[in-house]
Amino acid sequence: MYKKIFYGYIFYFLVFVMASSCTMEEHKAQTTIDLSKMDLSGLNFDFNPVIIDLKEYSLDNLIADLSREIQDNDLNRVAERLNLGDDMEPYIEYSLVVDYAKNIAILTAKEDGIKAATSANRISSNDDALFGGEDGDGWTSYGSCLGSECVAEQILAAADQMGGEPESGQCFDFRVRRLLVGVRVCARTVSCG
Repeated sequence: MYKKIFYGYIFYFLVFVMASSCTMEEHKAQTTIDLSKMDLSGLNFDFNPVIIDLKEYSLDNLIADLSREIQDNDLNRVAERLNLGDDMEPYIEYSLVVDYAKNIAILTAKEDGIKAATSANRISSNDDALFGGEDGDGWTSYGSCLGSECVAEQILAAADQMGGEPESGQCFDFRVRRLLVGVRVCARTVSCG
């Protein structure tokens, strides 16, 4: 029995000596990434959605501000930032999903590039295809604009043409896309889910 106690003391003594003699050294490794060697040509910005309380910020003011903002952005800088080739055209897009039941709007901004229209690849007349969707997605084009006032008017006209307020569980989904040739406004009704 004394042997077990003796070995127990030795074991605890060794653990104590080892624990007290070790020093904690933290090596803060620095990692650097050389971005010049990376191909960032496919990089695009798809910003996280922002939820806007329509009790605090009216839908009319929001639409007016977005209409001005989309006109103020420089598409040439977008093309430079995304490193778009000559066959690509930059665009800026705002998606605004309005949930009247919750009295909120969900705003998502995006900038990217699309294949530039030429005589060989005519611009699609299908509204679903114009807004990156497929046939049956429900997009309807409500016109093209050159000025910010026109964009706001087109969005409000789209809401009126879609019935003023959607049915229960439905939201209005507005897309405003600015290309070099102007701004296009599309809208559809979607499930709020």
